[in-house]
Amino acid sequence: LYLWHVLRLFLYLLLLRQVTCNRPRDPTLYDWRNWEPRLKLLDTVRYSCKGGYKRTDGATEATCTRDGWSPNPLCQAILSHCVPPPKVTNAVVVTSRQKEYTSGSEATYQCRDQYTIKGVATVTCINGTWEERNFTCTRTYIQMHLKLLQMLYERVQLGVGRITCINGQWEEEKFTCSPTGTYIQKHLKLLQMLYV
Repeated sequence: LYLWHVLRLFLYLLLLRQVTCNRPRDPTLYDWRNWEPRLKLLDTVRYSCKGGYKRTDGATEATCTRDGWSPNPLCQAILSHCVPPPKVTNAVVVTSRQKEYTSGSEATYQCRDQYTIKGVATVTCINGTWEERNFTCTRTYIQMHLKLLQMLYERVQLGVGRITCINGQWEEEKFTCSPTGTYIQKHLKLLQMLYV
């Protein structure tokens, strides 16, 4: 039995001599605190990573294993921060402004007055990039007065006239129209002028 333990120890020591790790050629390494070109199994080396990277799992040393250096990879990219949330036409960000928008940060938008939101108004920072926004702000149209609709489709204006929308209500017409029973071809242009 003793001989068996000695043989196992000898084989283990022989294995230790056979397993070696070369100095890593990892471009993310900043400092490798050992100048030996090869190290043997279970040797450790202190190291640090370049800017923008951190040691994997908070390790302070790398260990030579049968599978190479551990941890693997030695360095990981630090998750990028996002720039402030992108501007969106007719909308403003309503979440409080942050110094840094880390991965997972959210920004919520609200449409400006007279605009209605369509879709989800929250976007998330994912690894330095804001996800694609999935909403729009569209103009809220004031419901037209029934008399105005009738005027557009059934009457032709005689003379110069004007009608104004005040606080969501159309004022009384200040001109006269005579019934013609004809369809006004340019009604779309007039509607656009009223709501632009």
